[in-house]
Amino acid sequence: MRPNYPKMEPLRNDADERVMDLLVKAKVFMFVAFSYLLVFLIPIFLSLRTHNLLWGVLLDNARKSELAALYNCRDSMDEYLKKLDSVITNVSCNSTFRYLSFKDNPQSNHSSISDIIRAHEFLSAECKFPTLFADEYYIYLKNPDIYISPAHIFLDIERFYGAFFTYGNMTSDQWRDLCGKSTWKRYFLQSSKATVGIHSGDYILCMQPYILDSKQVGTFIVPINANSLISMLSNGLSDSDSIYVADAGGNVLINTSAFSDDAVSGLISANASGAEYRDAQLEGSTALIFETRSDYSGFTFGKILPRSYISDQLHVERAELAYFLIIAIFAGTVLVIALTYLNGKPISDILALMDKKTNGIQYKFFKKFGYMSRFVSNLIDSNETLRLNTDFQQPFVRTMYVQKLLRDPIAHDKSNETISRFLQSLNMRPLSGRLAAVLINFIAPDQVPSNVEGLEIERLKDLIKAEVADVFHNEDYFLNLDNIKLACIIEAGMSCEELEAMLADISSRVFEKYGLCVTFYVGSFSDLYSSLGKSFVSSLEAFEMHPSVSEHSVWFCVEGYKNGYYYFPAAIEDRLINAVTSGNTKAAEEQLSQIYKENIINRELSHTMLQYLFNELEGSIMKSVYKIGDLEINDNSIQNKVIEIDKAVSFLDKFQMITKLYKEVCELVSCGAKRKNSKIIKSVVDYICEQYTDPNLSLSSVADEFNISSSYLSILFKNECQENFSAFLAKKRIDHACALLAEGKTLDYIASNVGYNSVQVLRKAFNRVTGINPNDYRKSICKL
Repeated sequence: MRPNYPKMEPLRNDADERVMDLLVKAKVFMFVAFSYLLVFLIPIFLSLRTHNLLWGVLLDNARKSELAALYNCRDSMDEYLKKLDSVITNVSCNSTFRYLSFKDNPQSNHSSISDIIRAHEFLSAECKFPTLFADEYYIYLKNPDIYISPAHIFLDIERFYGAFFTYGNMTSDQWRDLCGKSTWKRYFLQSSKATVGIHSGDYILCMQPYILDSKQVGTFIVPINANSLISMLSNGLSDSDSIYVADAGGNVLINTSAFSDDAVSGLISANASGAEYRDAQLEGSTALIFETRSDYSGFTFGKILPRSYISDQLHVERAELAYFLIIAIFAGTVLVIALTYLNGKPISDILALMDKKTNGIQYKFFKKFGYMSRFVSNLIDSNETLRLNTDFQQPFVRTMYVQKLLRDPIAHDKSNETISRFLQSLNMRPLSGRLAAVLINFIAPDQVPSNVEGLEIERLKDLIKAEVADVFHNEDYFLNLDNIKLACIIEAGMSCEELEAMLADISSRVFEKYGLCVTFYVGSFSDLYSSLGKSFVSSLEAFEMHPSVSEHSVWFCVEGYKNGYYYFPAAIEDRLINAVTSGNTKAAEEQLSQIYKENIINRELSHTMLQYLFNELEGSIMKSVYKIGDLEINDNSIQNKVIEIDKAVSFLDKFQMITKLYKEVCELVSCGAKRKNSKIIKSVVDYICEQYTDPNLSLSSVADEFNISSSYLSILFKNECQENFSAFLAKKRIDHACALLAEGKTLDYIASNVGYNSVQVLRKAFNRVTGINPNDYRKSICKL
């Protein structure tokens, strides 16, 4: 069939055909070249415009970069000083420090050594803060004349200053005067060479008064690493040669610029408005000043950037841009010529072929492109064989694309709009809203009748497809998986309960009409075509959990219907481990019961998620065993029991075996702790029996002797001996006093030999324990 060509206006029929051909070809190449040049020159013009804006761009980049470094350093310093204030508050509230701050020098009162050690332990445990700026901090106590830090104790200045710590050119006497200086506010000393333990470098000294009961009892000494501040401030575009830091009073603490401290201090004072960026004249030169102040500490952080720095950068950037433009123009010109030839020649050839098809009639140039489009369209429409072949292939293409959506990740990088347009080109209705993949199992493998095979099974599949498509209007979205399973994509714009009811109704209708049992496995929901692969995988997982056809004809994947991840947060694990390490069986059972209720009862977890949960529980029990450490627990025995748990088939059996293992470990910990406590109390009782005549014997002294806290010893003693420490000591002393009374000793002699400082204390203790006074007890013995 000959195409129905549209009628066009002929040009000069008497023109020479060869000349006309050359003109047409020249116009084609000129038109293509003009199109490419237009696209190519637009970014070139934009680059030239950017060339004129470079100064503002570089200046803005410098401002953002430098201010970001200043903000970072300011916030870090504020956080550090806030932590320092918190440390000072903790120290001021600590009873040991309060007591120690008013005691005599420890070298003249050796009983205060234990107080110093307890204060040191308190600092080590409770008052740590980041070492970004300070390697260590010290507390100087005036009255005892000592230095304490989280890592060291110095009983006099000679052991501290010079051998361990120095600052600038200070002598030890100058240092003593500085530490004893009376002040009621924090102040800072300028950066200077200093030695802090094994470290040396430039440090700023932060001196903070230690105030107790309206009296300055000491000083907090915090060396702040100046190099750390400089490093944080030098993260911008410029070098670190122009950095300055000043305190709230405008005193310059760090100055790495070439300008004097007085000039920098005047620069800070001149910025009364608090501007963060400004131009300034500094000792005869123009500079850009970047500055920020802290509302918390009053610190000023600044950088001085010579204006010539931006100018130098501008020259470099402009030169690079010029070189780039020259190369781009040259390469673009070559590319335009090549593309013009490659793309213009096929167009020219097509036009020449069209001229031959139309008996050599020439047409106006700009009408040729529209004519070429209509020519090809008419040619395809008139080709009946090609159209029939395309229509015949469409069902196969649809099936292949549905398979790609469900199985092939090639669809995952496409947007919904792109995929929808392609579906429309295949005459498929695009789906919208929530989408889900559904696996359909219409007869169990062990129930396939011997006479239902081949074409008969395909006919059954078509019946099921028709029933589902009648409800969801998705006749183009089915895929055969094997003899008894189908997959399809549905629009699930409803609740899970409504969708379950619809699918169950289809299952019942198929059974009534055809006697077929159909089970649906619904994957996870998504608004994107690109997530259908994940939905299909989750529907297969639901099928693996319930592979047989049952009365329940609809199964949802865990992710689509309920929470698909197991419940075992870090807080629950910490409480479980703490319960095991303390031997608290009841607490461990409560945590395991919560885990069981949430995961086994409330959540329909997949086999994989349940296995992950059991692996976590097994790992927690091993963590507990390693944390216990010093008790007699056989690690190999625990590991063997964990291996036995892994061999169990039923998840319920696994959970019961895990619960039993946790109980066994708790009981082992409890028994071991009891044996250890009994051994400690036996040693304590023996020690009391040997030392009860010492008048200084007390709960705290015994606790120090056995290296445990007095509160823990008091609780342990009461649990093991069924009476408190003081009552036991009093009975021991009074028993000895009764024996001495029977021997006729005087009360003064008895008091000094049983551990009492006076006869009055003896009488009170004797009357409290026996109910009578010593003289009455002596008389009662004489009567006997």
